[in-house]
Amino acid sequence: MEDVLKRLYEIESAASAVKKNTERKKQLLDLTMKRKTQEFDEATARDTNAALAKQKSQLHAQIEKDLARQVQEIETALQSLEQEYSSHHTRLAKEILNTLIKE
Repeated sequence: MEDVLKRLYEIESAASAVKKNTERKKQLLDLTMKRKTQEFDEATARDTNAALAKQKSQLHAQIEKDLARQVQEIETALQSLEQEYSSHHTRLAKEILNTLIKE
């Protein structure tokens, strides 16, 4: 009987050691997963911020390009109108006067 109790005690001790070892491994695995998750989150945030900064820069450059093009188009149109006015000032004034008189 004493041998049985001794054997049961040994089994209980072994089971306890396995349980402690499993808990320790679980804690290490939890720490590893937390570290890897944090590293992944940081890398993702860096990549996302870099991509957003690049896209923002590209959009800003495109806006500046479009704005410069629009300014040039407006200046060209304005010059054309000024040239038209200078060339045909008298005719335009007569047309306006005739239109006002007819009304």
